[in-house]
Amino acid sequence: MPTLDRPAQGHKIEIPYAEVIRYLGGYHMEISPEAEALVREGIDKISAAMDPRACYARFPILHLDEEQVTLPCMDIHSRLLARHIAGCSEVILFAATIGAQTDRLIRGAELLSPSRSAVLQAVGAAAIESYCNDLNDRLNREEDALGHLTRRRYSPGYGDFALTHQRDFFRVLECPVRLGISLTEGMLMVPSKSVTALIGIETPQ
Repeated sequence: MPTLDRPAQGHKIEIPYAEVIRYLGGYHMEISPEAEALVREGIDKISAAMDPRACYARFPILHLDEEQVTLPCMDIHSRLLARHIAGCSEVILFAATIGAQTDRLIRGAELLSPSRSAVLQAVGAAAIESYCNDLNDRLNREEDALGHLTRRRYSPGYGDFALTHQRDFFRVLECPVRLGISLTEGMLMVPSKSVTALIGIETPQ
């Protein structure tokens, strides 16, 4: 059964200002005071609205060669993923979201101000990434305590890891029931600020 995750009470998921600027495409540009104020406002709004939660489950790797990864719950044909987790014996599958209220904020801004909507989109992207990093770090520490090594998370849709595997993640992790995330016919997640990913686990000999 998947394990549910919510940040501990009092543990705030920080939204890095620099990451928001990067998502806006202005990482190497001088930001005007007006634009900075808009970003700071967006960070405050998303921070207040976000409801981060996730679920994850651990599976053994049954077969791994140069282009195929076989788990008890799915077969993945991906040369890049196979290379990325070469040497691993297990994986953690996870899904995470910051909730539907962020989508509502973005949709509301679209009607009033395209610039404010773009900022909220960037803030939301930075927020879900920050939560995934937080969860990833906690899982890494747990594995490190067991003497295991972990690989960076790898998501469907990246490289040749087919986006259609979203269906497998949703089935295995029961995302609609546990997290309130749905999947469109085009494999897009709703709420949009949601992520699925796989983490390889290596047990040194």
